[in-house]
Amino acid sequence: MKVSLLTARLPLAVATWCLVASAGYSQSAFVPSAGDPEVFYRYLRQTHQAVSETPQPVSSPAQQGAAAMMHVTAGDLAVLENVYQDTTNAIAALDTEAKTYINETVKAKSTPDLKKLQDYYARRVQILEAADQQLRNLLGDASWRRTREYIDGDFRSHVKRRVYQWKGQQ
Repeated sequence: MKVSLLTARLPLAVATWCLVASAGYSQSAFVPSAGDPEVFYRYLRQTHQAVSETPQPVSSPAQQGAAAMMHVTAGDLAVLENVYQDTTNAIAALDTEAKTYINETVKAKSTPDLKKLQDYYARRVQILEAADQQLRNLLGDASWRRTREYIDGDFRSHVKRRVYQWKGQQ
């Protein structure tokens, strides 16, 4: 049975929301700042989805439409797809390492080391920043500028980050 990413994450999202709501936390959303590595990765994922939905030759109208939707040329789609695959593989390896650490910590009934968890996040950011630099090196200057302007402009304006804050007394 094939499980979609949405289906796999939906129970976790619902459980998280219930926990946060019942634990006395409030939630707010904001638009991330320009240059945010997570926004860049979201752009790569959406480009991958657009390419996956239209697996046809670069010259096809479907690929041209996918490229226009992501504000790149059809020729740039292959470059973006390669950067996405490399980045996703690196993040998957890091996630596996982090999950193993968490599982071992839970099994040992000990408290996770906050420094180690922060290190996992810092390494994720490094992976995303390296992907950003890799894409910059692979695209021409004009394509890179156009892509970065779109990511930091219109694309970013549609991204919301959530922040949870304790409602209790401090």
